[in-house]
Amino acid sequence: MMRTLISFVALGLGWQAVACIWDRDTLAAEAKGLPEALLVITGRFDRNPPLYYEIMARRVEREIAREPNRLDLYDDLAVAYDRLGEGDKAIEWMERKKQILERLPEKAPRQKDALYRYYANIGTFYAHRWLREGGSLEKPGDLKAAHAALTRAIEINPDAHFGREIFQVWAIEWMLDAETKESLGSWISGRRHEREMSTEMAVQGLSGLIVLGNAWESVDIFEALAYALGRDHGTLSYIAQLRIKELLRGGKKSLKGQELGERIPRAMLSEELERNAEEEYQRLRAEAERYNKQRTAFMMARLKEGRHPDTDPSFWQSWNEPAQPEVRDAPLLVRVRQYSIEITTAAVLAAVFLLLLGAVYLIRKLRAD
Repeated sequence: MMRTLISFVALGLGWQAVACIWDRDTLAAEAKGLPEALLVITGRFDRNPPLYYEIMARRVEREIAREPNRLDLYDDLAVAYDRLGEGDKAIEWMERKKQILERLPEKAPRQKDALYRYYANIGTFYAHRWLREGGSLEKPGDLKAAHAALTRAIEINPDAHFGREIFQVWAIEWMLDAETKESLGSWISGRRHEREMSTEMAVQGLSGLIVLGNAWESVDIFEALAYALGRDHGTLSYIAQLRIKELLRGGKKSLKGQELGERIPRAMLSEELERNAEEEYQRLRAEAERYNKQRTAFMMARLKEGRHPDTDPSFWQSWNEPAQPEVRDAPLLVRVRQYSIEITTAAVLAAVFLLLLGAVYLIRKLRAD
């Protein structure tokens, strides 16, 4: 009888532990802890139109002609060409930068940072060119070149770009491993645990690939982000999975042709919370699209006049930055249900405790008789 009662108490404690998930597992609460993740998933970050980079490329080429030893200009120009989808030109300008670097003394003050930028940029450009040319594993040359360059960049400066390069390297290693059946999220999870890397660091690194790289339409990177958020941030993970579904509906696919979603760790969410998350995702996505259209229209009007934010201090003078939308909390019904579960659990535990005391009293009385 005593063992049965103890087991019952343990079961009640387990139930209470599950019930406590509900209160912290709401979108509003999680967004306060990782606000950048929600903005990244819903697309509320700045993206520039092609004309921005066309003007930038023309100007920087003239500047390099005047100052051929300005190393930072080579980075600017190469990035502009990569953003325009001209990977060959981007890589060519990085190689020109390397030629200047090789003429510098080994311990020149700017050598280390410039060398890091060279390897980080050219590695990224190789990866982007491989993807633009079809992403075929039968032609892995650019992918292997990207891996070598990014690995060298990490050796020079392991903490730059919020750790973005380490996630690029892991994604490339996952692609090159023809034998693995793991999703990218599962693959990265194993390497994170080896390094004892926190969820926040993983979210920051993967978000960097989306915001600073070309991963806004990458099914695999969003799967890895959903996986990293996992059970600790279940509602945000669910939101990331909604982005994956949106990409799949738009014809995007995993680079390795995997079925995604089934193996992503998830916290238990009620039907109401899922519906609330879906409504919030649609609302925030629509708001992000409006924001980007407004920003692009503002920029294009000035770019067509030949103005550019890099050279015109008044470029953004009349721009009124729209406020970021507030994240709505779960519906009142959900919150009432959450607290009802906790109250019910507490009542059950109290009843069990009283039964346990009564049983102990009864056993002692029987033994005394």
